[in-house]
Amino acid sequence: MTTGEELKNLRESILEQMPPETRFTEQDARTMQQYRMLFLSLADQLVTGFYDMLYQHHQTRQIFTEDERPQREITLKQWWQRVCYGPFDDHFWDWMTFVGLVHVVRGVNNPMMISAWGFVSEKVMEKARASLPPERVYELQGAMIRFGQTFSALISESYLKNYLEMIAGATGTDEKLVELLVKMGRQDFKGQIPGLKKDLDLAHH
Repeated sequence: MTTGEELKNLRESILEQMPPETRFTEQDARTMQQYRMLFLSLADQLVTGFYDMLYQHHQTRQIFTEDERPQREITLKQWWQRVCYGPFDDHFWDWMTFVGLVHVVRGVNNPMMISAWGFVSEKVMEKARASLPPERVYELQGAMIRFGQTFSALISESYLKNYLEMIAGATGTDEKLVELLVKMGRQDFKGQIPGLKKDLDLAHH
């Protein structure tokens, strides 16, 4: 991926794959910004806790150097400010799509990304449950779920797309050939599915 136009096209193609009911909406944006002060009150705690977690875990710690933590915290604070104030426009979602490429370059894989968002969302909902009436918690939770689904889909699919592009580039293989090889590989794996299903069924007895 080399241009902003390619980034935009990738973002649009990923969102199109998501059923409309699962995507972040304008109403979700209004809901999240309604609780802006709650979000802002968590900023320092979130940033510190987030990087404490990543630097303490042996696999995520390998991605970072000690001297870059201050800059990474600034980047996370800037992202959180954008979540607090918006707008959740095409530029924001292009940014999330771009993060998929950054993660390939840095070695941040999708399990790391998804679990890190789980940490953030749980801290927000803990605060919400302690501060808001149940019906408001339910409303905010729905918006948070769709927000997480949308940006996780963008980052993870962008990660995969850019990962495959890098393989194609490093091996001198045409990207369409890589896609063809994946399709051919599906047939091989398809033949393994009955055996795997049998193993799984046995594991439950």
